[in-house]
Amino acid sequence: MWEIMKGDLKLNNKSNVTLSIDTAIFNEIKKYAEDQGQSVNALLNTVLTKYVLLYGPAEVQEGMLVPHKFFSGLLKYIPDDDLLELIHEDGFEAIRSIFVQGGISFSIDNMITYVFERIALWAGTYYKFRSYHDDDGWLCLAFEHSYGIKWSKALGESLSIIIKEILNHDSEHKITASTTLIRVNVK
Repeated sequence: MWEIMKGDLKLNNKSNVTLSIDTAIFNEIKKYAEDQGQSVNALLNTVLTKYVLLYGPAEVQEGMLVPHKFFSGLLKYIPDDDLLELIHEDGFEAIRSIFVQGGISFSIDNMITYVFERIALWAGTYYKFRSYHDDDGWLCLAFEHSYGIKWSKALGESLSIIIKEILNHDSEHKITASTTLIRVNVK
């Protein structure tokens, strides 16, 4: 007979740890968690996940945080073809690196979970992401942002290429000034 001890969280893929955190930082974490309506534990899980999947790799690649207004301004000066090439090259390499280093299998579900719902969203590539299947059975990936039509076009074209090259799925995209919709043929 198996007995589950208090604190044995292996059934839900969690580990108990003891941390020593500076009191001033812990108080800030606690206040932030309360303001967000979540537990300290949930906030720390989010912070650590973001560090492992986004900020840690960004440090290794000498990445930098760019405010929204600054990025929007830069977009005006980058020619469309150069923007597409930058997103494609850097995006393709970053995604492959995330999957290989994390031992994550290449699949559309993992692309959604790790790249679209987490890393790219956290990085500010867009502010809202949603996925669903349409009446034709295609997987629809909807990205909402506030960077304008140029960004919608670059995002749609580059992600369609990346989806084809990494996952071998055909796709098509439609854009507006604030939304990119990519329909992926997963049949």
